[in-house]
Amino acid sequence: MRQLRAFLAVAEQGNFTRAAQKLHVTQAGLSAMIRELESQVGAQLFVRTTRRVDITEAGVSLLPYATTALHNLDEAERHLGFLIDQGQRRLRIGLTPLVASTVLPALCRRFMQAQPQITLEIVDADREVLQPMVESGDLDAAYGLFFDSKFGLVRSRVFRGGLALISPKAESDAVRGESVSSVGPQEQVCAMPLLTLRRGSLMERFIDDFLATAQYSVVERREVRHLATLIALVDAGMGWAAIPTIGLLECRRFSNIQKLPLATASPNLDFYCVTKAGRATPAAVDIFSSMIEKECGGLAGGGALQGLTRAKRH
Repeated sequence: MRQLRAFLAVAEQGNFTRAAQKLHVTQAGLSAMIRELESQVGAQLFVRTTRRVDITEAGVSLLPYATTALHNLDEAERHLGFLIDQGQRRLRIGLTPLVASTVLPALCRRFMQAQPQITLEIVDADREVLQPMVESGDLDAAYGLFFDSKFGLVRSRVFRGGLALISPKAESDAVRGESVSSVGPQEQVCAMPLLTLRRGSLMERFIDDFLATAQYSVVERREVRHLATLIALVDAGMGWAAIPTIGLLECRRFSNIQKLPLATASPNLDFYCVTKAGRATPAAVDIFSSMIEKECGGLAGGGALQGLTRAKRH
């Protein structure tokens, strides 16, 4: 269907740039779809020059069949959508692993209670996997950090977070024999190894930039692949870490983690929802986004400390 739509758009517009804009895709993506279709039908459909795009004889022959096929498929899709609306609808959501492991369980229960008529389907994957799935229509929306502002996608901020500094309580309660209140944030952690995500990741670079700006000294660095592993190692007393504030939800599962004050103000770390441009966003996506905002929006402030305190008492 995507290839046929691309073919009809180019035939109608006579121009790849305008056709790409109409379909909310990149020009490179549109060209790739046309090449795929030409490979499948075994004929060249357009002749491109520097000034114009002409449809070939094979393209003219394909045109009425493509138009009829898409019309029939659109009618079938509308009919199926009507049948689904009469019964149980489906919402397909993608989340990056950090969000899936921290926010998702409680959100799923809350969403299913509020929207029992909707079947919730979840894909947990890295943003490099989720963004193309939204572009292709395989997902209604995807959530996470560091999503690109990309042609063909609509990026909406769900909430603004930041960074939090965590360390084992045993280390932070008595640093060099002094109380926490008598030393600065850098001195509270400088003697411990820094636990960080894999080198080259966007999160690792973001955290490194902050630590350098805030002048935190790093005596030793230990690298892990997943944030959940990093938090568990902090709880085990293996070191300290700077994490996105949404990670404080995962910290509530542990009893030996303390959130420390930052030496300087935290940089902004925005959490996004991405949807496909030119496509109506289901109302259920807005409901899901508002639930995430309610769950996570206050983590940058005192709510996170209160959450950690509750975890210690229980």
